[in-house]
This record gives sequence, C-alpha cells and structure tokens, in this order.
Amino acid sequence: CIVAVISMVWFMIGGIIDLKRMFRDLAARTQINELDNGMVEGNVSLADKKSFEQMEQQSQSEKK
Repeated sequence: CIVAVISMVWFMIGGIIDLKRMFRDLAARTQINELDNGMVEGNVSLADKKSFEQMEQQSQSEKK
C-alpha cells in the first residue's frame, strides 16, 4: 500500500510538471495554421494537403 501511494504521488508530480510545460509551450507558439483544425480530406489533413500542393508546385516550377 505504501508503494502504491509513493508511486501515485511520483506520477502526479510528474504529470503536473508536464502539464505546466505543455501549456507554457502552447502559449509560446507563434506559428498558427488555420487549416490545422483536425479535418481530413482523402486520408490527409488539410494542413498537410496544402504543404504537399506547395511542394508539388515548387518542384514543377523547378522543372521548367
């Protein structure tokens, strides 16, 4: 029982530290992508689809 309590406290402290770090990192984000809202089209996220299209256009313009 003592080991369980110690483990619970240990993981709770680690979880709180990680949550604080996550929220601090989220608040410091500077790059916000409006397409990154979780929507998927053709098994590809909309944000990824846009970046793939840009890469294709760039490679096509380099070939010309």
